[in-house]
Amino acid sequence: MSDDYHGLPTPRTTLRDKRRRRRTTAAALAGLLTALPAVSSARDVAILAPPNNSCGSWVSHRRAPRPMLAQYEQWVLGFVSGIAVTQMSTDFLKGLDPAAVYGWLDNYCRAHPLEPLPNALQDLAQERGAH
Repeated sequence: MSDDYHGLPTPRTTLRDKRRRRRTTAAALAGLLTALPAVSSARDVAILAPPNNSCGSWVSHRRAPRPMLAQYEQWVLGFVSGIAVTQMSTDFLKGLDPAAVYGWLDNYCRAHPLEPLPNALQDLAQERGAH
């Protein structure tokens, strides 16, 4: 055995060890893939969001800016950016700036005050072509 493995003897790998590692890796990968939930929208997962994250709260904060408004706005931008990252086939944010996202959300939320913000933003993504 050579002595080039950070001062330790180099481990010997047998053909049997390699096969065992491949089977273990394949089994672990299969287990992970079957354990992952099939998530189709924000409605199916737990989301960490600002308190009182309804559309009604959004509209209320936008009418009379409060200290929480910046938190809501930054959360909205982060959430839609997260959706965009997972929708690599469609760049649904292309051509939008934060003001356009906020404007769309203002209109949507006035019409749907009880809708949670994550659902509203998922609707924005779907409206703009995200799947």
